[in-house]
Amino acid sequence: MKVIAFNTGFTIGETKIKQNMQYIVTEKFLEEFQTIYGSQMIISIIDFEQYERPYNGQDLNGKTLFCFRGAGIGDLMAMMVGVRLLKEKYPEATINVGSLFSYKQLFENDPAINSFSAMPYPLDRVTESNYTVSFQGIIESNYSANSIHMYDLFLHRFGINPDEIPDDKKIPKVYVDIDTDNKIKSILDEERDRTGRLIAGIQLEASNVLRNYHPELIEELIKRLISNDIKPVLIGEQNKVSNLINRYKLTAGEYALDFSEHCSDLYGLMSTINNCDFLIGSDSSGLHIAGALGKPMVGIFGPILSDLRLRYFKNTIGIDCETICSPCFLHMDRPCKNADRDGYSLCMRLATPELIMNEIKKNILPLFNIYLGVIEETIDRDPNEKRAIVTVAIGDEYRKMADIARPTLDAYADKVNADIIEIDRVINDSDHHHLEKFQIKELLNDFDRILYVDADILIHPDCPDLFDIVPKDCVGAVPDCHNGKWGNINRFNEIIAVQDKLGNANWNAGYFNSGVIVLSKEHAALFDNPELRNEFNSQFVDQTLINFNLHKNKFKFYPLGTEFNGMEINGFSSRIEDSNKTNAFIMHFAHEGDRCEQMKKVINELEFENE
Repeated sequence: MKVIAFNTGFTIGETKIKQNMQYIVTEKFLEEFQTIYGSQMIISIIDFEQYERPYNGQDLNGKTLFCFRGAGIGDLMAMMVGVRLLKEKYPEATINVGSLFSYKQLFENDPAINSFSAMPYPLDRVTESNYTVSFQGIIESNYSANSIHMYDLFLHRFGINPDEIPDDKKIPKVYVDIDTDNKIKSILDEERDRTGRLIAGIQLEASNVLRNYHPELIEELIKRLISNDIKPVLIGEQNKVSNLINRYKLTAGEYALDFSEHCSDLYGLMSTINNCDFLIGSDSSGLHIAGALGKPMVGIFGPILSDLRLRYFKNTIGIDCETICSPCFLHMDRPCKNADRDGYSLCMRLATPELIMNEIKKNILPLFNIYLGVIEETIDRDPNEKRAIVTVAIGDEYRKMADIARPTLDAYADKVNADIIEIDRVINDSDHHHLEKFQIKELLNDFDRILYVDADILIHPDCPDLFDIVPKDCVGAVPDCHNGKWGNINRFNEIIAVQDKLGNANWNAGYFNSGVIVLSKEHAALFDNPELRNEFNSQFVDQTLINFNLHKNKFKFYPLGTEFNGMEINGFSSRIEDSNKTNAFIMHFAHEGDRCEQMKKVINELEFENE
């Protein structure tokens, strides 16, 4: 924060700036002011710290408190949770708040505050107050925001112990404008009467593009909502979302209602959300407003975990697009290394429209006594299909591991009625035996379905039949990341490198580990062109090329749980007692030291005979 003075008088919003008078501003405000007007109007800049009068839980009765934050609707609502608690405890306190003029409507009907000041704040707001609380940087530059609920962070700043506050007291409040609310209610009620549909609000943008849901996916989500007899209403400031709506034709065919013109101010935004049946949005102001209004919602989160925003709201579904790099907590203007060319975070693509729609069916529609059910995959089972379990056993080390693992493979093959095939000869003219798994393409001439496992893998006696779990038209494998979620981008450099050399496969996310693969005859092209491995740089011999072939051929993918490829990366270690290897159905010993010794240790625990 800075204290500045100007050499002339002027007006910002409704704030009249007086010549030579001192005002408090944020560094961002100062920077933007200098960009627009230059520095010639500013006659002094002083650090604010010398004027602070920190509040740390003192008795406020008969005292004045000034608390302020420049921007962020959700952040300001979090600030007001603490303000109301203080006002309840100290009813004789005078509590004044400050923020940008554009947020005035968030405060002007709130009985918990005595007055509102628009930034720039006159310095006498501080000098005439007994105490001050600044909330600048509490989210943006506070690493604790990665692990503590934002409302609890704000309570801490007020000197309030959040553990002593009941959850229902941590829900914010907003006060709609009655005239605005009646106007929007009449429009949406007319739509309900005409169509008989529920109305779902979709907030199109957050304050940072990193947290936005990609408009291509919004377009598909709109179609899914319509097909399930739900009318979407598009929410966002008109000047920010009009180009997006037009570019992606989000209202084409009258699929969705464009309500951006009604969201030009906070009263319109709050009333639009208030009159929708439920809300869908990313980490944005709309979710906090919906929570305050008691509206059901589906929140889509990538850079930060949903629990750190939505925990205290009721009838709330948080979809977490977790990757190995989350929570990254990128705010302000810092770029994401895995963002696409328009700045959208690729992790947000993990929340597919199908996933969102299924969550709505399971958890939101029943609140309105609507039970559509979730469409589950059905598996066509052919009792006569020929199955094989395949592994590669080339070279002394891999021969030893294959021999150790063989009893577990034999037992599993008997269980699932499959043959055992060991690839033990080189045909691909390569020094890397991993490329020999590309021989599976020829094996699919003789078998209908194959389970491939690396040589350093043991199969638990309790492992269920993977051929019954993975639909026949899908390739089944475990996503190559710590939490096993499909759509992962932790191998983003691999995804980019292979397409740079072999051509664009429209592949932005989704990378699986090739140590365990379930596939069918129709997926033979998964093992096309092993010779192309020499065309691009990769830390893996076969894995990236196989992934590329999956996306190039647009094969359907079935993500298996991490227990079907239990490695140290996803929590199943043979070297850490707390993460016992035998908790996995398929135990993969990659990068676990002396693999032969570790495999022998575990196989003895499983009581298999082993020579």
